[in-house]
Order: sequence, then C-alpha cells, then structure tokens
Amino acid sequence: MASHEFLGHTGETVLQVRADALNQLFVEAAGALGELEREGIPLTEETTSRSVSHAAQDLPSLLVDWLNELIYLSETEAAVPVAATVRVTEPAMLEAEVVLARLERRPALVKAATHHRLRLERDRAGWVAEVTLDV
Repeated sequence: MASHEFLGHTGETVLQVRADALNQLFVEAAGALGELEREGIPLTEETTSRSVSHAAQDLPSLLVDWLNELIYLSETEAAVPVAATVRVTEPAMLEAEVVLARLERRPALVKAATHHRLRLERDRAGWVAEVTLDV
C-alpha cells in the first residue's frame, strides 16, 4: 500500500511518501507532485508521455533528481504527472515512463525539490521518504 502526506511550512512543504516497494515509492512521489502542482488548475483532456532515465550518487539524491525532472516537465510543458512506471536499480539509477496530463495553464507552485532534511530509508513496513519542496 502506498500513501503520501504534505507537511506544510512557510515557503516550503515536506512531502512524506510511503510504499511497500522502492519503485512504488517513486511512482507515489510522482503522483503526489502532480496532485500538488495541479491544485486549482483544470486539466485538459490531452496527455503525453515522456521517458526519463537518470543516475545519481545515492537513492535519496535520485528521488530529488526525479522530482526536479518532473517539476521541469510541469513548468515547460504545462503538464503534470498522473501515472508512471518506474524501475529503480542499484546503486542509484532510474528508468521511467511518465504520463503527463496537460493543464490549462502552467503551474507555479513548486520551484524545486531540495536536499534539505532529505530522508529515504527502508523500515518494517517498506520504504519511507521525506523531501522538502520549495514552494
């Protein structure tokens, strides 16, 4: 089971994501970002998909880079992630296919995912991450 929650703060929000599997955690994070970015902006019926591949120094950095790539796509294409297929491999590589839904206008809420108080770890229930988003 996957879930997410936003923990607010002035100028930033903390996205907390939980999932049974690491791949699922990255999918959930994408969906959560899409939910946040489209707040108050109607979706059009148009969708598009993008392939994303990335390598990072470690898994937490990979999550930040993944979210920043999705933020970039949201801003440049006025579209937000609504679905994704993600494959994360060790040490910290990602291959994904992302479905983006077009918005009636560009989102402007999330500026970046940051390394501030970044956490990604495995616990008894699966995987948990906290990423601070600059808003």
